[in-house]
This record gives sequence, C-alpha cells and structure tokens, in this order.
Amino acid sequence: MSATPPPGNPLPEHMLPEQVLYEFVQIGNSLRVSAACPRTLVEVTVVGPPTAAEMLKRTARRKLGLAIARQKAAGQGAASR
Repeated sequence: MSATPPPGNPLPEHMLPEQVLYEFVQIGNSLRVSAACPRTLVEVTVVGPPTAAEMLKRTARRKLGLAIARQKAAGQGAASR
C-alpha cells in the first residue's frame, strides 16, 4: 500500500480531522459549505453549485485539514524561534 494520497486528495485520511461540524447555506444559485473543527477552532468555507453538495462537503473537509496542518506548522515554527 502506498503512502501517497490519491490524486485530488492532498492529505492522507489519517491527517484529516476526525470530528467536523458542517453548515450548509443556500444563497441564490450557490451553496456555501462551512466546515469547522471543534478541537482546533479552525473554520473554512467553500462555495459552489447546490447540485454538488457532497463534493463541496469533501472539499471543505480537505481544506479544513490543510488549514489545520498549516496552523500547526506555523505554531511549530514560532516555537522554535
């Protein structure tokens, strides 16, 4: 089994947050999906067509994982200074 994530998934599954809170809000012809991690208090938002709700949910979860990883990396860099 390869450790490389499949195309379109920038983070391995174990690096994605375990618990995610989602909010779906339709605004006109768009759907806004917010994803938040209650442990780190990081929140991200993606927008797309309402017909792509599941894809937007997956995208928001991956974006949240990247934001958390970025926050951790920034925190480690500040701690080493």
